[in-house]
Amino acid sequence: MTNTSLPARPLAPRWLLRGRLGGLLWASERGFARWSPGGLEEWDWGAHHPAWSRTFPCAGAAASEDGRRIAVLTPAGLLLEGPGTALASPRPALTSGPVALAPDASWAAWVTPEGDLALRTPDGPHLTRSFASTPVALAFAPGMTFLACACGTSPGEAALLFLDLITNPGEVFARVKLPAQATCLRVSPRGLVIAAHGRTISFWTPEGQPAGELEPQPGIPSALALDPSTPRLAVGYRKGPVALWNFPTNRRRGTYAGAVEGHRATVRGLAFVAGGAGLVSAGEDQEVVLWGLPEAKARHRVEVGNPGIEALALSPDGRRWVLGHSNGSASVYTAEGERLWTMGQYGGGVYTVAWSPDGTLLATGGEDGLVRLWGAKRGNLRAEGKGVGAIQGLAFQEGALLVADEGGVGRWSLPLSALMSTLGLGTRRVAIIPRMTPTEPGLVGCRALTVQGEAAAIAAEGHIFLGDGRGRWRRLASGTAWSLAFSLDGALLLCGETGGLSVYDARFAERLFRIDLPGGRLWSVALSPEGGSAATACQDGVIRRVDLKTGRVVEELRGHTDEVTAVSWSQVGGLLSAGRDGVLIRWERTPAQGQKPR
Repeated sequence: MTNTSLPARPLAPRWLLRGRLGGLLWASERGFARWSPGGLEEWDWGAHHPAWSRTFPCAGAAASEDGRRIAVLTPAGLLLEGPGTALASPRPALTSGPVALAPDASWAAWVTPEGDLALRTPDGPHLTRSFASTPVALAFAPGMTFLACACGTSPGEAALLFLDLITNPGEVFARVKLPAQATCLRVSPRGLVIAAHGRTISFWTPEGQPAGELEPQPGIPSALALDPSTPRLAVGYRKGPVALWNFPTNRRRGTYAGAVEGHRATVRGLAFVAGGAGLVSAGEDQEVVLWGLPEAKARHRVEVGNPGIEALALSPDGRRWVLGHSNGSASVYTAEGERLWTMGQYGGGVYTVAWSPDGTLLATGGEDGLVRLWGAKRGNLRAEGKGVGAIQGLAFQEGALLVADEGGVGRWSLPLSALMSTLGLGTRRVAIIPRMTPTEPGLVGCRALTVQGEAAAIAAEGHIFLGDGRGRWRRLASGTAWSLAFSLDGALLLCGETGGLSVYDARFAERLFRIDLPGGRLWSVALSPEGGSAATACQDGVIRRVDLKTGRVVEELRGHTDEVTAVSWSQVGGLLSAGRDGVLIRWERTPAQGQKPR
């Protein structure tokens, strides 16, 4: 492909996993599964070890649509694993040959040592069919209406067969002659059969009629994957590249959408992540790579790893950020993603972090109920104070620290010079700081705290309160909120709820409107610097940017593989996001396409 108008490298790798050679079975937002001659493995995104593995010899494998059932070729025959499936088949299988599993695992197909096609029906019986040449590729159609079978190991024998699965199971109802042996075979969600033969990839209707093709390929295709959310095809080759193509329309050729030189050897497995947010490839170079697609790329991606991230806060100058982790530690990173230091490791997770206005102190709090003050220069412990239950929110305000916990909210006095001079080595615990007990009923079980100037807002169990940070609170609304954010002028208050975002006029304590959002709980919400939109961290792992004027979702950012727990706008660096997948992402904004890497 020498067309100079083609886009260059539209994919960006997110991570790379080295290990045994394996072909991919399936990929989802949770993880992926692969097979190798040594067995089967299932991996969670970002994990260093597989979630489970089977170590029996494995010559081929296929998975159901949901990934819960897997058909494996072993020396003893076909093995089916998963709920509600038989454990073995009495029909032997080729030592190395094609295998296919229907989307709901009701049908299975493989090739016997005699070169016959074996079918396991939903009722349990096994059928065999003999053809003039040995099957080399198999694929079930959605709805299990037919089975596509590519046969022939020489140009004169190569053919594409369409086998009935409803009226006369196993009978051929259409046949197409191919100019070369098929190396890959897939069926699209709409029933189009896609066959790679030689350097050609052709499309066929369920009746065996031609439906278009792609340009001549730069090499022999070795792997195909379909994006279920869009008419898009990924192609892997024997020399290592991976290319994206759009389906042909009106029997014309499909359009090229970009390629990457991702592997140094043959690509053996490809799978799209559910929702089309990523593409996973496995090659003979012993590497598995996750590629971020154009709509979900990031300028900086920091693999923090396990444990996951529970909280995020930017320094006042925007040059550093602090992360709270689920193992009780906190880490400080530069804006370029370089880790400076990690502070402590205590019981439970760190749910909230905050910077002092001058950027010299850090406050952390979480599950163990202790508030800790750290020196932001070296990460040394300066002081500790005990709260009531888990600490859910921290904010510096006028030389004091507001602390929200399960008992309510308190204003902790901070004579910083006295604290620093009396703690010496920084290991002595300070006395209990005087606490203001709120008089407003319901101000208990705090879940979130935010401050803007003299104003403060608290999300408690079933209620939202506005206060001046000095113990005077008024009930704003009744409801469950998980996150809060003020506008820069303090006039608006954003409340992240379950399945929606509510916007309040903080001056008059009135709700202006509510925007329904998918994705479960909104763990974090942040107003953009210009004030026209808000970013929400959703429980389903998607960041949604909402236009506050129209109330519509204008952008969805898919870069995390687990719940997004924190978002924050940087005055100089765009949007930051962190999640329980242990990943910190810095998104860059462009006028034409929204959040995009440079």
